[in-house]
Amino acid sequence: MTDCLKRVTTEQGVLSLWRGNTAGVVRCFPNHALNFALRDLYRNLLLKDVDRRKEFWRFAMGRFTVHYSSTTENMGMVSRFETNADIKHLLEDSSIFRY
Repeated sequence: MTDCLKRVTTEQGVLSLWRGNTAGVVRCFPNHALNFALRDLYRNLLLKDVDRRKEFWRFAMGRFTVHYSSTTENMGMVSRFETNADIKHLLEDSSIFRY
């Protein structure tokens, strides 16, 4: 493995290790952005007046609910975007539908 990494970096440069990762970054970026935004939104809605030291169990369940809600809503939104992008790509670039 190290021999492969050394050879690729000497022959093609360090940036060649990044090649092909742009699509992954483009797919992950909306996921993380929505996750942060939704987590802050739900935290403000559910944990606004909760003192973590006095009401520990309410705080813990609120944190769990915030995490679960933001994650499931985020997965639903991002998977819808990815499905639409995949269908568009399939219809435009695939030779399956061309006669």
